Amino acid sequence: MEEFNAEHLEEVELDQFEENVNNIEQVNENDLSTPHSPIDNLKLTEKKDIKWQRSPFPNLNLNLQPIDDIQPEVIGSDMIDPPIKYFSKYYSDVDFQLMVQYTNMYALQKGKTWKNTDIKEIKIFIGLHIIMGCTKFPRIRMYWNLVLKMNVFVENMNRNRFFTLRTNFHVIDNLKINKNNKDKFVKVRPMFDCLKRRCGQLNIEKNVSIDEQMIPFKGQLNIKQYMKGKPCPWGIKNFVMCGASGLMYNFVLYQGKATEFDQHFLKQFGLGGTVVLTLVQTLEINKHFLFFDNYFSGYNLMERLTQKQIYAISTIRENRFAKPPLLNDKIMASKGQGTTDEITNIENTITLVKWYDNKSVNMCSNFIASGIPDTVQRWNKKEKKYVSVERPEIIKLYNQSMGGVDKYDQLISYYRIFLKSKKWTLRMVFHAVDMAITNSWLEYYLDCKNLNIPNKDRMDLLEFRLRLADNLINVGNVNTPKRQRGRPREDSSLENSPSPSPTRAKYNSREVRPFYETKTDHIGHYPASDDNNEATRCKNTNCKGEILKHFFLLRREVLQFLVEKQAMPDERDLLESESWLCNLAFLIDITQHLNILKRKLQGKDCLLPIMFNLVYEFKAKLSLFLTNSTRNNIDHFPTLVDIRGQLENTSPDISKYQITQIQLLLQSFENRFQDFEKDKNNILFFMNPFSIIFSEIQKYSCNI
Repeated sequence: MEEFNAEHLEEVELDQFEENVNNIEQVNENDLSTPHSPIDNLKLTEKKDIKWQRSPFPNLNLNLQPIDDIQPEVIGSDMIDPPIKYFSKYYSDVDFQLMVQYTNMYALQKGKTWKNTDIKEIKIFIGLHIIMGCTKFPRIRMYWNLVLKMNVFVENMNRNRFFTLRTNFHVIDNLKINKNNKDKFVKVRPMFDCLKRRCGQLNIEKNVSIDEQMIPFKGQLNIKQYMKGKPCPWGIKNFVMCGASGLMYNFVLYQGKATEFDQHFLKQFGLGGTVVLTLVQTLEINKHFLFFDNYFSGYNLMERLTQKQIYAISTIRENRFAKPPLLNDKIMASKGQGTTDEITNIENTITLVKWYDNKSVNMCSNFIASGIPDTVQRWNKKEKKYVSVERPEIIKLYNQSMGGVDKYDQLISYYRIFLKSKKWTLRMVFHAVDMAITNSWLEYYLDCKNLNIPNKDRMDLLEFRLRLADNLINVGNVNTPKRQRGRPREDSSLENSPSPSPTRAKYNSREVRPFYETKTDHIGHYPASDDNNEATRCKNTNCKGEILKHFFLLRREVLQFLVEKQAMPDERDLLESESWLCNLAFLIDITQHLNILKRKLQGKDCLLPIMFNLVYEFKAKLSLFLTNSTRNNIDHFPTLVDIRGQLENTSPDISKYQITQIQLLLQSFENRFQDFEKDKNNILFFMNPFSIIFSEIQKYSCNI
């Protein structure tokens, strides 16, 4: 029963905080940090007026309102959303753009040499940190070690650039911080506001629990806490409300007196009760069961939860309940394991239950007491065997639902982002990222259960994090091969060199295929795998299959490379020419139309009459293109429309070059398909013989 007997050692801290609260001056309602007004018409029992009676707690016929189920979104018929979709609900592109803006701003304010970052680079920066949490090398620089061959780091970001980004990473403008600001987490507040925004949109499950979470940090910070017995005793305290599944729904970062608590709540309920009432503001009445431990419990808190129709169970400290007349431990020990004592208040609204297991456990509830007991197995030292011990229902419910926050904290600790820094802001920022990833995976896992996806097809937390990192790095990013560094070795230098030592044969490396979300991000083109033994032509209707298209997408990178190398000045001038780019865009579009026709003309099922129709349809389409082009209508050429929208100085009139090309193409079709014109009558006869007039049959050259 360690889960019940683990006493919190913050009593001194709590008592000191409550003494300070009693000395707080009166504040106006406008100065309250929470949006709720003070408690109206709330009658709370004073400690001296609490009366207990030894009578059974009445059975409450609870009729909780049903919780609306939200069906998960799916892709197609059997594919669930990828990790990037879940994570983007917490941090969208708008949030990443703000990170970019304030990071660039902070670097410029420092006056250092700085190359502006962008959304893609920030996503890569965060994705690499996620991979670090999964691998946990002892030193960060080892990820760029050529011996270890971590290509995902070497190919996507320079090591010095990584450290420069980490030094300058910001989410607010420091110059706009108010001098009278009391929020000690103001520098990281936007990261946690994004978390809270998404948590407020989640459908809260029936059983929720409240507990403390420690954000590990050992550096210098005046709000740093020490909690003995925690896996990470030093750090920043965070009060969290989670469901039994571990999914987080609300949280409050603790920062001493500056914490965003209602001052009237503090005077009425103390720190622990105020935390509970602040977190349950998102709960609807008569829908949820709440569980928390003795750090938060109190008699007045239970009264308030009863009025809000929130049904709660907690462990307690007896001195907060006016020393209830429960049996002492000696008497209960003499009666043996499984002994239960139960008392209620005069109003029959709150009950206390004391159960003796290996040690005594004190519980409080406003809706259930002993209930329907069950039996559990316990080891008996005297008899040296397992014996059956009776357990009250209140204990069973508490055990089943109290571990939500601990489960959530445990999931974070498995692959926490690796960070060695004295900056508390970095620790907080990446802890927020860890919280978002864990919540995203829990959302994904619940959706898999709702869709009855087999366990073997579900991603575990590690696979989910690695795939999310891959999505952040590769989705929407054009991967260009990098030139190998160093001077090439000449063959002459190897003539007199000693023969190399024999090397073992290398295994054939497996093909690395991108994930579905990377293949469908409309950047570049990736082939799809099939079960055919031989390569086949791509069946994707959107596949362009053109080198011109790829060159057009990479034109900026090509121009930047030529400028840096100071090479090929004539080609650089072409890439900077607006008219040349427009002509290139036109050629891309007209080539796409030709490719579509080419694919239709191929295949064993394409008979001569079908080919005849396709060719004549395309000639008609070219005539339409020519007519519209002379009228400056370029809607049939999407790439040309797009590039003209980007070039401000370009005239909307279509160039003579483009009209000439359409005319040449139309003339080429006329010359190339002259045979179709000669045999037109025969082809039409075979296409539909019943449409031919019998009196004109003599002009057909075929034998009937």
